[in-house]
Amino acid sequence: MRRVPNVVIIVDANFESTAVQEALRLEIPVFCHC
Repeated sequence: MRRVPNVVIIVDANFESTAVQEALRLEIPVFCHC
């Protein structure tokens, strides 16, 4: 990727916990559909 995304969409927050943590650390909004 050339730039940071505007938002991160997660389908399974338990499986993608690392992605959620990284997005929150970079202050990227996270949308989780559980």
